[in-house]
Amino acid sequence: MDVLNDSELDTEVLIDSESESEVLNDSESDTEVLNDSESEMDVLNDSESEIDVLNDSESDTEVLIDSESESEVLNDSESDTEVLNDSESEMDVLNDSESEIDVLNDSESDTEVLTDSESEIDVLNDSESEIDVLNDSESDTEVLTDSESEIDVLNDSESDTEVLNDSESEIDVLNDSESDTEVLNDSESDTEVLNDSESDTEVLNDSESDTEVLNDSESEMDVLNDSESDTEVLTDSESEIDVLNDSESDTEVLNDSESEIDVLNDSESDTEVLNDSESEIDVLNDSESDTEVLNDSELDTEVLIDSESDTEVLNDSESDTEVLNDSESDTEVLNDSESEIDVLNDSESDIEV
Repeated sequence: MDVLNDSELDTEVLIDSESESEVLNDSESDTEVLNDSESEMDVLNDSESEIDVLNDSESDTEVLIDSESESEVLNDSESDTEVLNDSESEMDVLNDSESEIDVLNDSESDTEVLTDSESEIDVLNDSESEIDVLNDSESDTEVLTDSESEIDVLNDSESDTEVLNDSESEIDVLNDSESDTEVLNDSESDTEVLNDSESDTEVLNDSESDTEVLNDSESEMDVLNDSESDTEVLTDSESEIDVLNDSESDTEVLNDSESEIDVLNDSESDTEVLNDSESEIDVLNDSESDTEVLNDSELDTEVLIDSESDTEVLNDSESDTEVLNDSESDTEVLNDSESEIDVLNDSESDIEV
């Protein structure tokens, strides 16, 4: 083996018995290996050994430190190259019986590649961080994180909207930050649902009025229509709130964090839920008032909160919402005397959420 023969280019580099590594460095350019878009990266740093990679042509480069001896290899571009002298033989150059050594020596720069024979090659490791893959030049984008992590759906660029958080949490829906929303209070009281902080939105108003629930700003959405049954939601005062349960369909909402979250998706309908991150989700808009649900892009809307928290439905941040108060009356919600609002669609109907 000719080692570092030519004054400009030492091409023959340590062909290992197990791998044929051909490394043909340019004699004039410093090889930048897997540089970061903004910074000169420390390439192939060994977490346990101090390896100076791509040192300046005037610095002493310690290359390929053997597990048993500290060899200074390719120290100065003008100095005598001491190449991994074995204690018994002269000029066994850069041959390590256990390591794959690719050395990209430049006549002007000492490139250290594929460092220690006992250390796994850490590529693009920052000395303090794990490998960031697909790093944006300014942000660390974590893509497809952990199967157990909570799915952030349609996060606004300024807010962390946690949607469908815990499989065991009960649904906090439509909290108004300023008003005391009393839902289904007394058998004699008018149900005031989804009061806006500035306007009293009366939902399910008069037996003569058509209740438009969950109106899209451009289309009238039939929400949770059941083709066969009128589902009474939030019915019994003694029973825990069965939300989105259909007597004929098994609706699994907020499944396990390890399972694919099928939320009211019908195999026959294309449900667009929680639309574009740039559009404000108008849920349950009254024909006269714009009810902002899942509030401003600056609010952190926590929906479907903790698995251990009791279901707070339509809670105001300042008041305790009494839900299903009257034990003697069966409160039918979202039922208009002239329009049948089918909630919690049958498995045969298109569920639009």
